Amino acid sequence: MPDLWMLALMALFVLVAFVAKGATGFGESLIIVPLFLLLVDIKVALPVALITTASADIYLLYHHHQDIHRPGLGILVVAAVAGVGAGTALLAVLDSHLLQTGFALFVLAFAVKLLVERRRATTVRAPHAVWAGLSGASAGFIDAIFGTGGPPLIMYLTWLGLPKSAFRATFVVLAFSLHTTRLVSYGIVGLLQPSVLLTGAVLLPTMIAGALIGRRLHTRLNEALFRRLTAVVLIVIGIKLLVG
Repeated sequence: MPDLWMLALMALFVLVAFVAKGATGFGESLIIVPLFLLLVDIKVALPVALITTASADIYLLYHHHQDIHRPGLGILVVAAVAGVGAGTALLAVLDSHLLQTGFALFVLAFAVKLLVERRRATTVRAPHAVWAGLSGASAGFIDAIFGTGGPPLIMYLTWLGLPKSAFRATFVVLAFSLHTTRLVSYGIVGLLQPSVLLTGAVLLPTMIAGALIGRRLHTRLNEALFRRLTAVVLIVIGIKLLVG
């Protein structure tokens, strides 16, 4: 288990990260994983971050399950879980650098379009089975390889035209599917050691505090500001993928 000063810093990082997640439903991994890696080994940082993230998913789903956009959700979840398996199986044989660069450029292009776009659908689109399947599968695939599977899901939910509360709740459901799949795989390979589980448990109160603050911020965001924040997060993800 990390030293006390390390735990204090990790708790601060968790607080900031889950304010972002509580407000938008995503973005916490961009903050928490890189900062954890400054303090602890990757075999501690990744599972501890995943424990707090999966726990936050449960917390947010409990409070916002009524906002979930259910049409087409089953296709997204099944495809995402399948994508995790495919990505894990192909990780060793792919030219990951080339794939990462192409994916980063695609994310950046979509984010810029979202940022400058002045018009949006005033009604929610009907789910599209093919796009839902491709979005879910690519999200799981990319999450297994890069640990950043959110962009395809964000793009699909944005295309659907979901209002911010439905967007956040639906994204959390999908993220929870990816996170629990990864937790199972971490358990199988022995990364969920007792010290890791204890560290994650110690950080949970800070996670809840951050999510509470984020929930309050969410109610103050209008739709236009929410879309701009979504675009900014995607730009940060794209740049991070480009620079490695």
